[in-house]
Amino acid sequence: MAPAQCIRHAAQARHANWTTPQDIKNHYASASFVGYNRVVFNIKGNDYRLIVAVAYRF
Repeated sequence: MAPAQCIRHAAQARHANWTTPQDIKNHYASASFVGYNRVVFNIKGNDYRLIVAVAYRF
């Protein structure tokens, strides 16, 4: 089940229109910001992690 969740999260991240880190936090409260515009999404209770490089759109 978790790989399907990873694919779904990746697709959502790919098509998102985030302009600030707060936009991400509003949608994913457990997202962690680790620097260099990288965000870690914990999936299935932290069993899996999706690490995303974010290019904010202004």
